[in-house]
Amino acid sequence: MRRLICLLVLLAAPAAAQTPAEAGRVVGVVVDAAKGEPLPGATVRLAGTSLGASTTLDGQFVIEAVPAGEYQVEALYAGAEPWRGTVRVGAGETVGVWPTLEYAVLCDCVIVVEPPESISRGVYQARVVEYLGVETSCCTWWTVRNAVPVAHWETR
Repeated sequence: MRRLICLLVLLAAPAAAQTPAEAGRVVGVVVDAAKGEPLPGATVRLAGTSLGASTTLDGQFVIEAVPAGEYQVEALYAGAEPWRGTVRVGAGETVGVWPTLEYAVLCDCVIVVEPPESISRGVYQARVVEYLGVETSCCTWWTVRNAVPVAHWETR
């Protein structure tokens, strides 16, 4: 009986010792592409698995216990376009990933202007954009004279 227990312990020990060495880690920092600043609270996950992590206040994340293999990495943050990349993790390796997220531009704005006839549409549009202080790169613009639409264009 004692030999059987010793044999089981000896057989189980190498398997237990190999398990942590087989798992790798994915680490990195998620940043705002426009500002270069870290994004706290972003979600980073390995698609098709239950593995993932949230970023810390300084944008850092660590995904532990990643089995060796190739994975699609997804980084998600409210209001930003999802970032996707591929990573290959080897047994016991730590692999770095640095997702940069860009904010989605909403294209549902309509701007109605009545520019003076002496100013070109482009110059007036630039002044309106500066005054509004918003991103208007994909808006629908209407030029109005005496409450009647006279021109329509889109910026995309």
